[in-house]
Amino acid sequence: MNRSEGELNIAKNIRILEWVKAEVIGGVGDLFRVMDRGKEEQVLDCLARLLITLCVLGKRLGFDYERIYHQVRENLLKNIENDHQLETWYGDLSSLLEQLEERKKR
Repeated sequence: MNRSEGELNIAKNIRILEWVKAEVIGGVGDLFRVMDRGKEEQVLDCLARLLITLCVLGKRLGFDYERIYHQVRENLLKNIENDHQLETWYGDLSSLLEQLEERKKR
């Protein structure tokens, strides 16, 4: 690869990174809008798109998906141990951790 190809790749990577970051912001805005309307399928779609976009952003930043999910697991364990309010009140973090562990077995 010559210098101009390398420069093009760097520029392309920067543009893609900026685009994905904008997708995250837009996705959060979309989620807030559909939450107000109360349409379950639209909310679910926005949540799924945000999860996908955040994973792709992590990949574009140089982290493989396994490492991202490992960090999610570590954060869940830490917050469960530290009695995060969502865990204390609802058990949400343990429930999510259990779901992730079950999916990994399949």
